[in-house]
Amino acid sequence: MKTIDITEYRLPNGGKFPLKADISDEVADMSNGMVLSCERLTTGQIAVYATYPILDPDSLEDEDEFCEIAVNGPGERSTVNMLEKVIRECYSAKKG
Repeated sequence: MKTIDITEYRLPNGGKFPLKADISDEVADMSNGMVLSCERLTTGQIAVYATYPILDPDSLEDEDEFCEIAVNGPGERSTVNMLEKVIRECYSAKKG
């Protein structure tokens, strides 16, 4: 397991708060260079996002952003599982 940084955006005004997440070594290595964030929705669920930074803001090419909705607790749709899923999807899209 490795610890990675993720930004949480909190209600009510979207304030940014740094978080740490423990994920598998393989997926942590895939996350290098990504922008990772999450936010608690008003439903109590967690939206988890992964993307690469936009290097040229004037470019018409946008980076893909991947999002999954996680439950705030253990299980198949746990926040950590969904974080690993969006990292894998983002990495695969960039690579392939």
